[in-house]
Amino acid sequence: ICKGHLELVTLPKVQKLLTEKWDRFAEYLFIRKAAWALANAVIFTLMLVSHPNAKGDHGDSDPSMWLRFLTHCTSRTCVLGMAIFKLHIELREMWTEGLSRYLGFMGAILFENLVSMIFIVTFLASQALELCDYGAIARPLLAIAALMSWLYMLWFLLGFEATGHLVVMIWKILTTDMVKFA
Repeated sequence: ICKGHLELVTLPKVQKLLTEKWDRFAEYLFIRKAAWALANAVIFTLMLVSHPNAKGDHGDSDPSMWLRFLTHCTSRTCVLGMAIFKLHIELREMWTEGLSRYLGFMGAILFENLVSMIFIVTFLASQALELCDYGAIARPLLAIAALMSWLYMLWFLLGFEATGHLVVMIWKILTTDMVKFA
């Protein structure tokens, strides 16, 4: 298969083996990873919309401001923990595979690795810059991290017949057509 012999995948015994592997092992991991990524994206979005400095605050006496502050701090802590955990996973993968192999794959694996690392780096950098009171630099990085957290969900849509072709088309546009304008 690695050398371009894709017809081997269509053999009935190979199909049966792949189905068994999916049913017994991969389906659970895929669903767990998809749920984790969706939770991360939703909590991250909640962190952004509940930011205490967002427009609409009515001062310290407004009870909704305290609720927004509490929601923001809780969701920020969750996303920070998830990002550090994901960083650990990605670094371990880089260590075991080697950097050239980690970034050398094409297609879905490259997409997953790049989007994951861009999210982690931009989110953690934005948090560090915000702690150092560099909000003007932190906000664009946070916007990139938000985009990457939802873009990561496209990786899970690759496996479905109805959405897989759309994801491939978007990836090709981003990696071939958009690069010409960079």
